[in-house]
Amino acid sequence: MISESSRQVESGVDLVGQAGDSLVRILQQIARISQLVSEISTSSQEQSSGLSQVNTAVNQMDQVTQQNAAMVEKSTAASKSLASESSELAALVSEFNVGELITSEPNRSRPASRSEVVKIRPSSAHTSAVRQRKAM
Repeated sequence: MISESSRQVESGVDLVGQAGDSLVRILQQIARISQLVSEISTSSQEQSSGLSQVNTAVNQMDQVTQQNAAMVEKSTAASKSLASESSELAALVSEFNVGELITSEPNRSRPASRSEVVKIRPSSAHTSAVRQRKAM
């Protein structure tokens, strides 16, 4: 009985030793898991910071795009206004009546003399159009 008890005590000591070894391995695995979770947390914070920077850059690009769109609208409006004013100017210039210059030598290379220059006088339609514009 004593030898049986001794054997069982030895078996119990072995089991306790194995349980202790298992607990040490479990603690090591828990420490490793804790380290991995810490690394994941650090990586998540870095990714969050990176995404925040990307978000800021996208917002800035959106603002610049909106500013560009506004400038394009202004440019388009200015171009339309310029085209309208150019048409109006062309209409006003077309009202000028230019007489022909008659010379005895049709293809001479010297400039016309003062007596040969035809004076241009604006038409009455042009004069009234100018008065209307000044009244505005």
